[in-house]
Amino acid sequence: MVARFLINLLTSPIDPHSAFTQLFTLVIMVGLIFLTGFLAQSFLFQAFFEKIEKLLHQTPLFRSVYKSMQEMIHPFFDKDRSCFKKTVLVPFPHPGAYAVGFITRDDFPSAYSLAVLVPGTPSPLMGFLLMVPPHEVIPLNWTVEEAMKFIISCGVILESPLH
Repeated sequence: MVARFLINLLTSPIDPHSAFTQLFTLVIMVGLIFLTGFLAQSFLFQAFFEKIEKLLHQTPLFRSVYKSMQEMIHPFFDKDRSCFKKTVLVPFPHPGAYAVGFITRDDFPSAYSLAVLVPGTPSPLMGFLLMVPPHEVIPLNWTVEEAMKFIISCGVILESPLH
C-alpha cells in the first residue's frame, strides 16, 4: 500500500496548487532546515569550518582582511564581554538634538575621552563613531537590548522611560 502510494506520487503529474503538494513541500522544507541545523552542530561540520578558517588564515590576501573582520565581529557575539559599556544620549547631529549611543571606550587620555557609537536607524549596522567629552553625555538606564529595539523601531518601541 505504501509502495503503491509512492509509485503513484512519483509517476502522476504534479499539481503545484493542490493542498497535498503544498503540505508536502512544507514538510520537506522544515526537514531540510532541521537537517541543516543538526549538521551545523555536528562534529564533522565544525571540523570542516575549522579547516576553512585555517586555510583563510594561511592565504596571504585574505589573512589580514579575515583577521580584521574576526576582531571586529567577535565582541558583538561574545557573551562574556560586551563591546558596549553603557547606553547614553549624546548631542548629535547638532547642539540641542540628541541621539542614542553606546560608549565603546572610556580610556582615552584627552578631553574627548569617550568613544560613542551612534547606530543608524533602522539599520544599526551603519552609524557614526563620535569622540565626546564625558560632561556632554547623558547616561540612560537602558540595557543594550532596549536601546537597540528603540533604534531599530525608529523610536516606536520604548520599554522603559528615558530617566
